[in-house]
Amino acid sequence: GDRGGPLHRAVLIGPRDDPRSMAKPGLKVNAVGLLLSAVGTLLLYAHVTDEYHSHIRDIGSIAVGYLGVTLFGISVSLTGLALLLVDTLSPDTRSNTSMAVVSALGALASLAATVWFVATGVGDAGGAVSLFADAVKVDTMALFFTAIFASVTSLVVVAAHDYFHDHPNPATFYSLTLFAATGMSLLAVANSLAVVFVALEMVSLPSYVLVAFLKQNRGSVEAGLKYFLVGALSSAIFLFG
Repeated sequence: GDRGGPLHRAVLIGPRDDPRSMAKPGLKVNAVGLLLSAVGTLLLYAHVTDEYHSHIRDIGSIAVGYLGVTLFGISVSLTGLALLLVDTLSPDTRSNTSMAVVSALGALASLAATVWFVATGVGDAGGAVSLFADAVKVDTMALFFTAIFASVTSLVVVAAHDYFHDHPNPATFYSLTLFAATGMSLLAVANSLAVVFVALEMVSLPSYVLVAFLKQNRGSVEAGLKYFLVGALSSAIFLFG
């Protein structure tokens, strides 16, 4: 007669049919699934992280290689930019001697980098380095001419020290000289006609300004104008034929 009592419910459900006991296997399965998902996620993250770091290391090594091989040109150009920056930010503190010394040190740094490449065997037979889709090629001949350009540039800036002792803006002269030397070093390693043209213009444009540097001298201004006209015509013939 106890169809709705506790005893009847215990008989119908039974101890094994308790909902709480039936939920335990499901919870275990869910816990194992979550654990496996977490382990898989961690493994995937570690794999992706390793691939990411390996790609970063590859890109970094390539960038360092490009920077190292072109160091002899970069040092000269950065020195010229530094002189212009200092001259622009603090024109009252500029000194002809300090400008000449910094320019000479930049040229000597380029010479040191070139000698180091020669000493380590860069550019030897079978050891030529090609960069930027073979547009630039560093070999023994390129390093030889780069060493000449760096040596002559250091001698020029040292010799110009006394000439510009009373000039109001000597930093411009030293910067233009270093930029012209940068174009010469790029011309030495050029392996493409486009790079040859760009490097030749990098040499020519500072040279136009250097020829007409003495603006109060009519001969200097006239020589600069003539040089510019002849150079522009020569560049057009060189480019278009």
